[in-house]
Amino acid sequence: MNKHSRSKSGLFLMEMIIVILFFSISSAICMKIFSTSKIKSDHSRDISNASVKAQSCAETYKAYSADLEKVASTLDGGFDKNRLVVYYDENWQEVEKKDEASYTLTLKNEDDKYISTAKICVEKKDGKSLFEIKVKTAKQKLN
Repeated sequence: MNKHSRSKSGLFLMEMIIVILFFSISSAICMKIFSTSKIKSDHSRDISNASVKAQSCAETYKAYSADLEKVASTLDGGFDKNRLVVYYDENWQEVEKKDEASYTLTLKNEDDKYISTAKICVEKKDGKSLFEIKVKTAKQKLN
């Protein structure tokens, strides 16, 4: 009788090892799927926020008829003659310094006689472009 119970416990032990192996493999696959999902979710959120910021900048640019000084004051960005830069942290809040920024919105202005064209680009800290848009607006006639 003692022999018979030992063989059953050996079989039970093998079944437990197989079950543990199965659950270990399943959990590894689930962790891979969850990590991939998190990465895709973060990237999607970044693209969504970048498009909102770029479209807001484009609307401001058109509203002020390509006057970069007014656009910069509205967006709290720094600008020189044909370029406007706005920095954002990881939560998409505006920051003043480039060192604190995780994202950068850049507006490059190209003037023509009657039409102003701007290229608005939102990039990550590492230089990868998230969203890019071109906008044209007519210059106001000066009488």
